[in-house]
Amino acid sequence: MKQVKAGHKTELVRALGKPYAQSKIQLECLLVAIRRIILRDGRLELRGFGTFKIVKRNARRAQNPRTGGTVDILERSTVKFKPGKHFLTTSPSGAS
Repeated sequence: MKQVKAGHKTELVRALGKPYAQSKIQLECLLVAIRRIILRDGRLELRGFGTFKIVKRNARRAQNPRTGGTVDILERSTVKFKPGKHFLTTSPSGAS
């Protein structure tokens, strides 16, 4: 599998090296499964890669940079990713 730059699903699909339509379906299924597990369990650990975890962000007051006025931002949940040790120590070429 060739190295993929971060950012685009299309690049991931092409990097799988299989027919585009088949790879696109497989990637979508994987992403749906990841979302479901995170929403169900609150976290997903992929050993050697990292951990996705739902965290609560508190309500806060911020400043609108365009108008200078204050804006209230509501409390919300978001997903954080913490890379695993192997993820951080592996060189971009894939050799450790």
